[in-house]
Amino acid sequence: MEKNKSGGENPEFFLPAKSIDEIRRSKNFVMESGENFFTNFFAGDKELQKLMTKNNLKYHLTDKTLFVMQEFENFSKLGFVTSDEKDFCDNAKLFLPETNLPVTVEIFSDSRNREESDAFQKNLLELGFKHHATQTRLTKISEQNFYGEIDPDFYATKEDCEEILQMLIDTFDVRCDQIPDIDELREFAENREILKLRRDNKIVSAIIFRRKPASAEWIFWLTRPEYRPKFCGLLLRDEYIKLTGNVRRQIIHVREKKMKRFHEGFGFKADGFENRVFLFEK
Repeated sequence: MEKNKSGGENPEFFLPAKSIDEIRRSKNFVMESGENFFTNFFAGDKELQKLMTKNNLKYHLTDKTLFVMQEFENFSKLGFVTSDEKDFCDNAKLFLPETNLPVTVEIFSDSRNREESDAFQKNLLELGFKHHATQTRLTKISEQNFYGEIDPDFYATKEDCEEILQMLIDTFDVRCDQIPDIDELREFAENREILKLRRDNKIVSAIIFRRKPASAEWIFWLTRPEYRPKFCGLLLRDEYIKLTGNVRRQIIHVREKKMKRFHEGFGFKADGFENRVFLFEK
C-alpha cells in the first residue's frame, strides 16, 4: 500500500483522490492495521463518487491513519480512520498549522462507543480544536408503518431548490449543519422529501427529510424570521406529522435544548446518539 509522504513543509500533504477504489483500499488498509479502529468516515461509493466529481476530495495515508479532507468555499471538513490515536495526533500536528481555512471534524457517539469517543474528543481539544456544536438524535416509535396523504402542493419542486438553498445558508451554520448543495436538494425534491409552504409569492417555511420504507428522518426545519410569529412553521410541521406520524421509526436531529424540549413534548426521546462537531481555527 503506497502512502503519502509526511512533512510540515510539504504542500502536498493531502493528495487528490483519483478513484473510489483508492479510498476504499486505503480505508481497509487502516482498519486491518490494528486490533481496533476509530472513524467518522462512513461515505459509501455513491457519496464518494459525488465528492470526487466535484474535485474537492483529498487524502493522506500513513501506516495507521487515513485522513480525508473535503474542501468547501469557507472551510474544510476532515474525515478519518485510525487504528492508533498517537499516529493520528502526530500527523494532525503536521498539517493543521498549515491550513488556510477553518477545519471541522465530527465524532459520532452512542452507548456502544461513548468511552472511546470521549477519549478521542480529548485528543482533538489538545490539538487545538474547540467544541462547536452537538446534534442530538431523538426518535419516536409507531406501532404502525405507513405514510399518510397530504396535499401535493406542499411538496417542493426542483424549481424551488435555489430559494430553499439560500434560506438554508441564511438560517444554519454551514460548518456544522451539513447543508446539502443544490444537486442534493434537487434530488430530495425529486424523491418528494421536501415540504414547503408559500405565502406572498415566496417560500416561507420548508422541511427536508429522508423517506425510507420503515423510517422518516427529519433533517432541516426552517422558517423565515418574519413569518414565525404567524405560525407558518407550525402549520408546515402539522403537514409533516400528517405524512410521517404513522411511520415505524421517526427521527429528528436537534442542536438547541429548547428544540429538544419542544419535540419531547410530542413523544420524541433522545436515543443516545450524538454528532459532536469540533472546529480548528488558527
